[in-house]
This record gives sequence, structure tokens and C-alpha cells, in this order.
Amino acid sequence: MEAHKVDGKLYVQLAAGEELLSSVRAACQHHLMQGATFSGIGTFSVATVVREEDGGRQVQHGWLELLGLDGKVTWEADLFRRTVSAHAVFSYLDGATGILHSLAGELEAATVVTTAEITVEPVKD
Repeated sequence: MEAHKVDGKLYVQLAAGEELLSSVRAACQHHLMQGATFSGIGTFSVATVVREEDGGRQVQHGWLELLGLDGKVTWEADLFRRTVSAHAVFSYLDGATGILHSLAGELEAATVVTTAEITVEPVKD
């Protein structure tokens, strides 16, 4: 993971094998951001989401293209930790049928396959 701060925003680049949410948490911790919002793009080898409609967990393996990511980092002072949550939309091709599918919901985990670029913007008090 590489993270660079420019004009108050944090630009995080993730490499193959890195996990998205834990990397955002680590970057915020390193740059002392207690609250932030983030968005990004990238390709992933596996993603786990919790579906909003039924609360079911779906794990998808393959070549997943991140189409949309909207997340937040919050500081829980009483627990002395940062909490990261996000919603994401991925697309992927079913190799057997050639049909393009989507995967969407609350993001639980996602592992980068090539690269991902995340923009983190601190929340002002």
C-alpha cells in the first residue's frame, strides 16, 4: 500500500493481494484521520458483500471490476478504534455462460487482484 496526502486528501494505491477495508483503516491510522469518507476503483480477485434485501452473505471469486464504492471511517473514542464501513458494486463475467453479473451490498472484504486506487477525504468537525 502506498498513501500520499495532497491538499488534505489521502490517495491510497493498493497492490495485488491487499485487502481494501483494512488498508483504508491502516492509511487513516498512519495519517491520523479520525473520520473520513472514501471512494475508489480497482480490480479484485474475491469480494464478500452482505446483501441488503435479505442480509445474506455472498462471496464471489474471479475477476471483479469495482464500479462503485462509497465508504466511511469513524472514530469510536470509547473503544479507541477506527471503524470502516462501505457499500460497493462490482461487475464480473460468468465464464461458463458469458453473462455479465453484478454484486452489490455492504462490503465485508475485498482482495485486490491487480491494483486499486482509493481517495480518502477527512471529515471536518
